Amino acid sequence: MPNPFEEAAAKGLGAVKAVKGAIQGLHGVFNTLVQQHGEVSALLSRASVSDDSQKRLELWSKIRTELLSHEKGELEVLYPAYREYEELRYYADAHEKEAEQLAALIGDLDAIETGAAEWKEKLEELILTVKAHVEDEETRFFPEAAEIFSREQSAELDQKFKANKEAIAANVAH
Repeated sequence: MPNPFEEAAAKGLGAVKAVKGAIQGLHGVFNTLVQQHGEVSALLSRASVSDDSQKRLELWSKIRTELLSHEKGELEVLYPAYREYEELRYYADAHEKEAEQLAALIGDLDAIETGAAEWKEKLEELILTVKAHVEDEETRFFPEAAEIFSREQSAELDQKFKANKEAIAANVAH
């Protein structure tokens, strides 16, 4: 697991992103997701600069759990709600493709020893994929949906997403 400083830094970046999201009009589940993007991005950055294979392994365990539970939570809670609106269905379809790519990269990383140079290269590929995914969601997918979903709807989705993500995280941690 990340040390307390790394955890605090990740939470701090997440909080900053959540404030920025709120200023931009994001609410409920959308703000939670933006916060989680910030947290995992900080952990990914820390893993990318580490040359200590044990530290990478500790960080990877947390990153893996966060990414898989976040994505599965989105697929099971958020994007089915998008499908209820014709103007948002494209985003649900696009997200499914991105989630498949992300899952494949996670599987690739799981199969490589964290001390190997190949692991670090594959991690960089994952980081680029996550950045592109986050950019899509935070600049297009979420703002448009935040205008369509009421605050009450996004608050309800937020509670469902958080409960779903927590249950998934308990199952994917290894």
